[in-house]
Amino acid sequence: MIFSELESRFNKSKWSTSFLSLAAFQLIVALGLLIPAFLHVRQIHDSDLSDPAFHDYIGKAFKVSGECFMFIVFEVWRLWLAIDGVIRMNSRTIYASASFAILSFLFSIMAKSVNWIKTMSSMEDIYTLFPEDDKLRLINQYLQIALSVIIFLFIFPTFWVANRVTKDFGWDVYKKIGSSIKIQEMYIHLQWLSLMLKIDIFFEFTSYFLLLLYQAFNTTAETHINLDMTPDSGLIIFIILLLPSFLLLNTVYIIVTTFSVAASWYAYMMYSVGVLIAAVATVALSVRCQLNFGKGLKDFVQWHPWKKDISKRGSAKYNSMHEADDFYGVYDRRRNITPIDDDESTLQIDMVQQARTRP
Repeated sequence: MIFSELESRFNKSKWSTSFLSLAAFQLIVALGLLIPAFLHVRQIHDSDLSDPAFHDYIGKAFKVSGECFMFIVFEVWRLWLAIDGVIRMNSRTIYASASFAILSFLFSIMAKSVNWIKTMSSMEDIYTLFPEDDKLRLINQYLQIALSVIIFLFIFPTFWVANRVTKDFGWDVYKKIGSSIKIQEMYIHLQWLSLMLKIDIFFEFTSYFLLLLYQAFNTTAETHINLDMTPDSGLIIFIILLLPSFLLLNTVYIIVTTFSVAASWYAYMMYSVGVLIAAVATVALSVRCQLNFGKGLKDFVQWHPWKKDISKRGSAKYNSMHEADDFYGVYDRRRNITPIDDDESTLQIDMVQQARTRP
């Protein structure tokens, strides 16, 4: 079901094809640069550096390898976000995937590799380093520069194509849910909640995984399991509401108790702050969506990957806006607002419709 929907969206529009291709190509480039950098760091780290003077260097090398691994996970997650946004026709997810290209660039220029290179350079005057290790250090420096430049070049075309994608399937979403203003507003809230749950998955996983790796060397570890469920019932929304609340308090506690780690490791601090922001936003959106239950949105948001035939309301069968308006009787309630997915299609009533005698 999911693969058939992806194939349909991929073949239907050149913009969807271009957007997914850009995301996939950036992932391939990132993997091609990050995997060698990760292997180089581990190779240098595993060398004979038993001298106490290398203690600070070894600590930074561990953080660099952790950041490389998390960067790879981030790029894979961003591609998944782009695919999910195209399949579900969620413009918020599409724009989020494009926006995270900027975050990729920030990650690349804030990497711990910079301090690691400086630390190693300062030691060259005192201690003799292996020529092979010094060569790998320089290669990693070039790889990081190349990664930052390439990701920066991807930012602008990604945003432009993302904008075209949302305009492309805006009419499909309109046909799906109709022209009811209230339904559109509830649908927007659910789109935001769906996006925040996906962001929760990444930031919660990465922040706790980084902490787990760091504490593994100190004989202590804290684990966490996050569950992401389809928001199609009040009980699930209630669980989603409680889970971020727990994560919010737990993350604050972890940051306070591991402040020395967070203060010296900016990547870990960034991930922890991401968890806090995502948890607060998810709680607020969960409350808002909980209040919207029983108001007519359910028929438009339920989906089941194992079912091929999904019943939809009549608005999905219409070929024009006027047919949907006549069925729902919302002609008099039409307002000139920004549509849910297409900010160019202002959904204005044409001259023929304006001349129609209202009932």
